[in-house]
Amino acid sequence: EARASFARVQDPKAAAADSTAVPLEAAYDSLFAAQGTTTAAFKSTFSWYTQHPAELKTIYEEVVEELGRRKDSGK
Repeated sequence: EARASFARVQDPKAAAADSTAVPLEAAYDSLFAAQGTTTAAFKSTFSWYTQHPAELKTIYEEVVEELGRRKDSGK
């Protein structure tokens, strides 16, 4: 289901043929709202982390570890 949803958002041809397709910007707005943030806040934070790659690497490593734990536990 996630792949199909992603395809509907990403592929303009699929979006034109699919009445359930969501424009990419609206999909991001919805995602950010669900997480209690905004596009502007995300861009600002992401910009800061691209200027501080060591901190970004630490976060990526933590995410990879957590995903590994979830995979191992079946979540």
